[in-house]
Amino acid sequence: MSFADDLAAATPKRSIKCVTCVWYEELPPENKKLFDSHVEQIRAAGKHGYAGLHRVVQKHGLRVSYGWFVTHMKEHHGFVC
Repeated sequence: MSFADDLAAATPKRSIKCVTCVWYEELPPENKKLFDSHVEQIRAAGKHGYAGLHRVVQKHGLRVSYGWFVTHMKEHHGFVC
C-alpha cells in the first residue's frame, strides 16, 4: 500500500464535531430547553460573561475549559463574550 493509501485509510470517516455541541446534542429535550432559555436570558440582559453557566454545564458532564466554552458560544451562537 502506498503512503497516500495509508493516509486515506487512517482519515476519520466522520467530521470532528465541537465537544460542546456533542454534549448539547446528548442532553434530554427538557434540559436543552432549559439551557437555551438560560442563554437567551443572558443575551436579553446584555451580559457578556458565561462563567456561571460554564460552571453548571461542567457539573453536568461538559469537560471543556472556560475558553473553549466561550469560543463555542461565539462561533456557534454568535455571542460576544
